[in-house]
Amino acid sequence: MKKLLTLAVLLAVCLPLLSDTILVQGPPQKPLSGGGGGGGGGSAFTVSQHMAVLNGGAGDNITSTSTNTVGATWIVIALANYQGEVDGFNNSMVDNQSNTYTKLTQYGPGSGGRNYVTWFYCMNPVTSATHTFTAHGRIPNYVVIWGTGGTPAFDTTTGTSAGSGTTLQPGSITAGGSPCALFLASANADATSLSSVNSSFTILENINHTANGASLGVSWLAQTTATAVNPTSTFSGSASPAVTMISIK
Repeated sequence: MKKLLTLAVLLAVCLPLLSDTILVQGPPQKPLSGGGGGGGGGSAFTVSQHMAVLNGGAGDNITSTSTNTVGATWIVIALANYQGEVDGFNNSMVDNQSNTYTKLTQYGPGSGGRNYVTWFYCMNPVTSATHTFTAHGRIPNYVVIWGTGGTPAFDTTTGTSAGSGTTLQPGSITAGGSPCALFLASANADATSLSSVNSSFTILENINHTANGASLGVSWLAQTTATAVNPTSTFSGSASPAVTMISIK
Protein backbone atom coordinates (compact mmCIF):
# COMPACT_ATOMS: atom_id res chain seq x y z
CA MET A 1 0.00 0.00 0.00
CA LYS A 2 2.82 2.40 0.85
CA LYS A 3 4.49 1.63 -2.50
CA LEU A 4 1.26 2.50 -4.33
CA LEU A 5 0.94 5.78 -2.42
CA THR A 6 4.56 6.68 -3.20
CA LEU A 7 4.04 5.96 -6.91
CA ALA A 8 0.88 8.10 -6.95
CA VAL A 9 2.75 11.04 -5.40
CA LEU A 10 5.58 10.79 -7.94
CA LEU A 11 3.15 10.72 -10.84
CA ALA A 12 1.30 13.74 -9.48
CA VAL A 13 4.53 15.73 -9.29
CA CYS A 14 6.21 14.62 -12.54
CA LEU A 15 3.36 14.53 -15.07
CA PRO A 16 2.79 18.35 -15.10
CA LEU A 17 6.54 18.88 -15.63
CA LEU A 18 6.61 16.45 -18.54
CA SER A 19 3.79 18.36 -20.26
CA ASP A 20 5.65 21.78 -20.20
CA THR A 21 7.83 23.02 -23.07
CA ILE A 22 11.34 23.89 -21.96
CA LEU A 23 12.98 26.75 -23.93
CA VAL A 24 16.74 26.99 -24.05
CA GLN A 25 18.04 30.38 -25.26
CA GLY A 26 21.45 30.42 -26.97
CA PRO A 27 23.79 33.38 -27.46
CA PRO A 28 22.32 36.39 -29.39
CA GLN A 29 22.80 36.21 -33.18
CA LYS A 30 24.61 38.99 -35.00
CA PRO A 31 22.48 40.75 -37.63
CA LEU A 32 23.40 39.96 -41.22
CA SER A 33 24.99 42.83 -43.10
CA GLY A 34 23.69 43.75 -46.53
CA GLY A 35 25.62 43.05 -49.69
CA GLY A 36 27.53 40.17 -51.14
CA GLY A 37 28.53 39.24 -54.67
CA GLY A 38 31.75 40.29 -56.30
CA GLY A 39 33.53 41.97 -53.44
CA GLY A 40 30.80 44.22 -52.09
CA GLY A 41 29.25 43.86 -48.67
CA GLY A 42 28.91 45.95 -45.55
CA SER A 43 26.10 48.31 -44.65
CA ALA A 44 23.96 50.39 -46.99
CA PHE A 45 25.50 53.57 -48.34
CA THR A 46 24.69 56.89 -46.72
CA VAL A 47 25.86 60.37 -47.71
CA SER A 48 26.82 62.15 -44.49
CA GLN A 49 27.37 65.56 -46.04
CA HIS A 50 28.49 67.31 -49.23
CA MET A 51 30.07 70.65 -50.03
CA ALA A 52 30.39 72.72 -53.21
CA VAL A 53 33.47 74.89 -53.70
CA LEU A 54 33.07 77.66 -56.29
CA ASN A 55 36.17 79.22 -57.78
CA GLY A 56 34.63 82.45 -59.00
CA GLY A 57 37.61 83.06 -61.30
CA ALA A 58 39.95 83.44 -58.33
CA GLY A 59 42.79 81.26 -59.57
CA ASP A 60 44.13 77.76 -60.09
CA ASN A 61 44.48 76.57 -56.46
CA ILE A 62 41.27 76.70 -54.46
CA THR A 63 40.93 75.65 -50.80
CA SER A 64 37.60 74.91 -49.16
CA THR A 65 36.34 76.17 -45.85
CA SER A 66 36.80 73.89 -42.84
CA THR A 67 34.24 71.10 -42.40
CA ASN A 68 33.62 68.08 -40.14
CA THR A 69 34.17 64.69 -41.81
CA VAL A 70 34.55 62.60 -38.62
CA GLY A 71 33.09 59.13 -39.07
CA ALA A 72 33.33 59.06 -42.86
CA THR A 73 34.65 55.86 -44.41
CA TRP A 74 34.90 57.23 -47.96
CA ILE A 75 35.32 60.56 -49.75
CA VAL A 76 34.61 61.22 -53.43
CA ILE A 77 35.32 64.52 -55.20
CA ALA A 78 34.07 65.73 -58.59
CA LEU A 79 36.33 68.36 -60.17
CA ALA A 80 35.52 70.53 -63.20
CA ASN A 81 38.22 72.61 -64.89
CA TYR A 82 38.11 75.40 -67.44
CA GLN A 83 40.98 73.75 -69.33
CA GLY A 84 42.34 70.22 -69.05
CA GLU A 85 45.30 67.91 -69.18
CA VAL A 86 45.31 67.89 -72.98
CA ASP A 87 46.35 71.56 -72.81
CA GLY A 88 48.96 70.95 -70.12
CA PHE A 89 46.83 71.81 -67.08
CA ASN A 90 47.11 68.83 -64.73
CA ASN A 91 44.66 68.65 -61.84
CA SER A 92 44.97 67.11 -58.39
CA MET A 93 43.34 67.07 -54.96
CA VAL A 94 44.97 67.27 -51.53
CA ASP A 95 43.72 67.93 -48.01
CA ASN A 96 45.03 68.96 -44.60
CA GLN A 97 44.93 65.35 -43.34
CA SER A 98 47.55 64.07 -45.83
CA ASN A 99 45.11 61.68 -47.49
CA THR A 100 45.94 60.35 -50.96
CA TYR A 101 43.28 60.88 -53.64
CA THR A 102 43.19 58.63 -56.69
CA LYS A 103 42.39 60.50 -59.90
CA LEU A 104 40.21 58.84 -62.54
CA THR A 105 39.86 59.57 -66.27
CA GLN A 106 39.30 63.18 -67.24
CA TYR A 107 36.61 63.88 -69.87
CA GLY A 108 36.38 67.00 -71.99
CA PRO A 109 36.12 68.46 -75.50
CA GLY A 110 39.77 68.12 -76.56
CA SER A 111 42.61 70.55 -77.18
CA GLY A 112 41.60 74.20 -76.98
CA GLY A 113 38.16 73.38 -75.61
CA ARG A 114 36.55 74.41 -72.36
CA ASN A 115 35.13 72.21 -69.58
CA TYR A 116 36.83 69.09 -68.25
CA VAL A 117 35.52 66.86 -65.48
CA THR A 118 36.96 64.02 -63.42
CA TRP A 119 36.47 62.08 -60.16
CA PHE A 120 38.85 61.60 -57.24
CA TYR A 121 38.33 59.14 -54.40
CA CYS A 122 39.80 58.11 -51.05
CA MET A 123 38.66 55.00 -49.18
CA ASN A 124 39.03 54.80 -45.36
CA PRO A 125 40.37 58.36 -45.09
CA VAL A 126 41.82 60.13 -42.11
CA THR A 127 39.02 62.45 -41.03
CA SER A 128 38.85 65.61 -38.96
CA ALA A 129 36.46 68.08 -37.38
CA THR A 130 38.44 70.79 -39.23
CA HIS A 131 38.93 69.15 -42.62
CA THR A 132 39.89 71.30 -45.63
CA PHE A 133 40.40 70.36 -49.29
CA THR A 134 42.49 72.01 -52.00
CA ALA A 135 42.05 71.59 -55.76
CA HIS A 136 44.87 72.25 -58.21
CA GLY A 137 43.85 72.81 -61.82
CA ARG A 138 42.87 75.43 -64.39
CA ILE A 139 40.16 77.50 -62.64
CA PRO A 140 38.64 74.53 -60.80
CA ASN A 141 35.18 74.15 -59.28
CA TYR A 142 34.56 71.04 -57.21
CA VAL A 143 32.12 69.09 -55.03
CA VAL A 144 33.22 67.00 -52.03
CA ILE A 145 30.97 64.17 -50.80
CA TRP A 146 31.60 61.93 -47.81
CA GLY A 147 29.72 59.21 -45.99
CA THR A 148 29.59 55.60 -44.82
CA GLY A 149 28.63 52.18 -46.14
CA GLY A 150 29.94 49.33 -48.21
CA THR A 151 33.35 47.70 -47.81
CA PRO A 152 34.20 50.44 -48.90
CA ALA A 153 36.10 50.08 -52.17
CA PHE A 154 36.33 51.70 -55.59
CA ASP A 155 34.48 49.69 -58.25
CA THR A 156 34.55 51.23 -61.73
CA THR A 157 34.01 54.41 -63.73
CA THR A 158 32.76 55.55 -67.14
CA GLY A 159 32.19 58.81 -68.97
CA THR A 160 32.05 60.77 -72.21
CA SER A 161 31.95 64.30 -73.65
CA ALA A 162 30.52 66.13 -76.65
CA GLY A 163 31.15 69.35 -78.53
CA SER A 164 27.59 70.48 -77.91
CA GLY A 165 24.21 69.17 -76.76
CA THR A 166 21.72 69.47 -73.93
CA THR A 167 21.63 65.77 -72.94
CA LEU A 168 24.41 63.25 -72.35
CA GLN A 169 24.83 59.77 -70.84
CA PRO A 170 28.08 58.51 -69.27
CA GLY A 171 27.69 54.85 -70.28
CA SER A 172 26.12 51.99 -68.35
CA ILE A 173 27.57 50.65 -65.09
CA THR A 174 26.61 47.51 -63.21
CA ALA A 175 28.54 47.65 -59.96
CA GLY A 176 30.58 44.58 -59.07
CA GLY A 177 29.12 44.22 -55.58
CA SER A 178 26.12 45.00 -53.39
CA PRO A 179 25.27 47.32 -51.77
CA CYS A 180 26.77 50.04 -53.95
CA ALA A 181 26.61 53.76 -54.64
CA LEU A 182 26.91 55.59 -57.96
CA PHE A 183 27.91 59.25 -58.30
CA LEU A 184 27.46 61.26 -61.50
CA ALA A 185 29.35 64.46 -62.33
CA SER A 186 27.78 66.55 -65.09
CA ALA A 187 29.65 69.61 -66.35
CA ASN A 188 29.45 72.11 -69.19
CA ALA A 189 30.93 75.40 -70.30
CA ASP A 190 27.74 77.43 -69.91
CA ALA A 191 27.09 79.76 -67.00
CA THR A 192 24.31 77.43 -65.86
CA SER A 193 24.76 73.69 -65.47
CA LEU A 194 22.55 70.75 -64.67
CA SER A 195 18.79 70.91 -65.14
CA SER A 196 17.86 67.32 -64.25
CA VAL A 197 19.02 63.69 -64.06
CA ASN A 198 16.78 60.66 -64.56
CA SER A 199 17.10 57.03 -63.41
CA SER A 200 16.23 57.98 -59.79
CA PHE A 201 19.43 59.96 -59.24
CA THR A 202 19.24 62.74 -56.64
CA ILE A 203 21.03 66.01 -57.32
CA LEU A 204 23.30 66.95 -54.41
CA GLU A 205 25.02 70.11 -55.67
CA ASN A 206 24.79 72.39 -58.71
CA ILE A 207 27.54 74.96 -59.30
CA ASN A 208 26.91 77.69 -61.86
CA HIS A 209 30.26 79.21 -62.74
CA THR A 210 31.05 82.90 -62.72
CA ALA A 211 33.72 84.43 -64.96
CA ASN A 212 35.82 81.70 -66.60
CA GLY A 213 35.23 78.18 -65.41
CA ALA A 214 33.03 75.14 -65.86
CA SER A 215 29.60 74.60 -64.33
CA LEU A 216 29.21 71.37 -62.37
CA GLY A 217 26.27 69.34 -61.11
CA VAL A 218 26.66 66.22 -58.96
CA SER A 219 24.01 63.56 -58.29
CA TRP A 220 23.95 60.12 -56.72
CA LEU A 221 22.06 56.83 -56.43
CA ALA A 222 22.33 54.15 -53.72
CA GLN A 223 21.50 50.56 -54.68
CA THR A 224 20.83 47.68 -52.30
CA THR A 225 21.34 45.24 -55.17
CA ALA A 226 23.58 46.26 -58.07
CA THR A 227 21.69 46.73 -61.34
CA ALA A 228 22.68 48.35 -64.63
CA VAL A 229 22.17 52.11 -64.80
CA ASN A 230 22.97 54.73 -67.46
CA PRO A 231 21.45 58.06 -66.37
CA THR A 232 20.78 60.97 -68.71
CA SER A 233 21.96 64.43 -67.65
CA THR A 234 19.91 67.31 -69.05
CA PHE A 235 21.65 70.68 -69.20
CA SER A 236 20.27 74.20 -69.30
CA GLY A 237 22.77 75.14 -72.03
CA SER A 238 24.56 73.22 -74.77
CA ALA A 239 28.24 74.22 -74.62
CA SER A 240 30.76 71.33 -74.35
CA PRO A 241 28.92 68.94 -72.00
CA ALA A 242 30.92 66.21 -70.26
CA VAL A 243 29.76 63.54 -67.80
CA THR A 244 31.50 60.88 -65.75
CA MET A 245 30.16 58.34 -63.25
CA ILE A 246 31.90 56.41 -60.47
CA SER A 247 30.65 53.41 -58.52
CA ILE A 248 31.86 52.33 -55.08
CA LYS A 249 30.91 49.18 -53.19
